[in-house]
Amino acid sequence: MVKKLDAGNYTVKINGPASVFSMLASDGSIYHIRTIPKGEHELNVNILHPDTYTANTQCDYFCNGPVKTNGDTIQLAIPERFRVKDIVVVHNPMLTGSPARIFTNAVPARIEVGRKFYRYPKQVRLFILLHEYGHLFYATEWKVDLFALKMFLQMGYNASQAFYALSMILGNGAQSKERIVRLFNSLKEADAIH
Repeated sequence: MVKKLDAGNYTVKINGPASVFSMLASDGSIYHIRTIPKGEHELNVNILHPDTYTANTQCDYFCNGPVKTNGDTIQLAIPERFRVKDIVVVHNPMLTGSPARIFTNAVPARIEVGRKFYRYPKQVRLFILLHEYGHLFYATEWKVDLFALKMFLQMGYNASQAFYALSMILGNGAQSKERIVRLFNSLKEADAIH
């Protein structure tokens, strides 16, 4: 189903069979993807970028008003360091493994992104950059994840997209699952998801 949508908060009523709801932007990139809980037929989705979207199933969109931001109630840990400075983002074709890394001691701080970075949807790339930026304040990975999540939600992006970003980047290891569970619990505590 193809639909032109303006920026706003939408209720998506799913009319066709699907266990996963996904939307592609006009450039073919994944804009939104979410597992549909069994028995549910409606999702709430923020659309930040006016565009023509294609859904993987029959659905109707109902605009509820402007984009709803979230994340204000998420409490961050006390910063472990304070390295606030200008940042540059540079492409490093030799960077493998991680899609990005930051050098917080460089002046200006430098985020390097490799080829892998550009394979991700836009919102995943943004989450990665916010994560790297968080290293100016935190060395502990889960604290950096929480920092990125708070900024991501305050911009109006959907919590499900943060989990999608983390799952694409982290993989399936026990430490990865622990980081994702920690973020989920932080969202529940902050009443940012229901």
